[in-house]
Amino acid sequence: RHRLISNVPHHWNGRRILFVLPVSEAGGGSNVVITEAQAMRNMGIQAEILNLTGFKAAFESSYPDLGIPVQYASSPEEIVNISVDYDVVVATANYTVPWLRPLEHRTDIVLAYYIQDYEPLFYDEGDPQYEAARQSYNLMPRMKLFTKTEWNSQEVDKHTGLIAQVVGPSVDVDLFRPRTQYLVDEFARVRLGAMLRPSSPRRNATGTVEVLLELQRRFRRGVEIVTFGSESHGPPLPEESAGLDFVDYGHLPPTRTAALLETVDIFVDMSTYQAMGLTAMEAMACGAAVVVPERGGAASFAQHEQNAVLVDTADPGKAVEAVSELIRDLGRRRGLQTRAVMDINGFYPEKAAFNILNYVFPQ
Repeated sequence: RHRLISNVPHHWNGRRILFVLPVSEAGGGSNVVITEAQAMRNMGIQAEILNLTGFKAAFESSYPDLGIPVQYASSPEEIVNISVDYDVVVATANYTVPWLRPLEHRTDIVLAYYIQDYEPLFYDEGDPQYEAARQSYNLMPRMKLFTKTEWNSQEVDKHTGLIAQVVGPSVDVDLFRPRTQYLVDEFARVRLGAMLRPSSPRRNATGTVEVLLELQRRFRRGVEIVTFGSESHGPPLPEESAGLDFVDYGHLPPTRTAALLETVDIFVDMSTYQAMGLTAMEAMACGAAVVVPERGGAASFAQHEQNAVLVDTADPGKAVEAVSELIRDLGRRRGLQTRAVMDINGFYPEKAAFNILNYVFPQ
């Protein structure tokens, strides 16, 4: 990591890159962008963020003491006016791509799209937003596309015929790390963690609760269950969660997410798929054994039966069995936890940041 930072090309020093990031509360996508923007600044690049004026109060509450300059725009026109002062301007969601279209004629500005998911999957095919998301990838032919995992790149290629450069997974290994010293006690309760985000259907909140209920039935007082991720303005938790003996922490900023994950023995991700799987990476970095969906890009960092367990999340029974084995077998669980911490530290944010800069800056 130090060697990579020390070898940043001199001609990158002082270059300006702007991430168009219209978000209010902290989330996986914004966490990735912010962590890599911070890494870029540590490498001598003037990385900055552009958000919307209406999100300012909530954003600054989610990310206090950010350490990255943030500009706020009240309209797409203002976004364009701010963007002209940068060498590279990066869209971070499908609906931000059209905002940059007035810059298409500015050949002195590199336009890029940070594709963190194949976003048409967020909508039903009859939804106008589905078509808008699909068209975002080829809206501007000279826009440079890049993404985190080979799986996501293949999804873009399969549906659009376009190639998105793979810059690799990353996680904030300075924030997410094991701080607590555990006593190895085979009779201690096993702490299970999971994300419950009903506002994102692909996160499969109902299926997650189904798995947790069965694990609770099997192990009773042998397990302790904690969840997080539900948004204050979003839909309620699934009705089935009323049968769970658990603590739900709701929406958490990154620092509190790290504080929770470092206490978790096993983290269960029952998403229908993961374009990358940031929360699982964070859990691994904190020392948890993780169970992740085999569909998607998690295999870019998760190696089955070595540092994680990959399962078909369309079959809740398989997930239940996988977690049950980890609960029963302390030695196997500890082996996965130890290897997870070692492996995940190879995905420090400077690596992906370097790959992005190497792709977007003219050689």
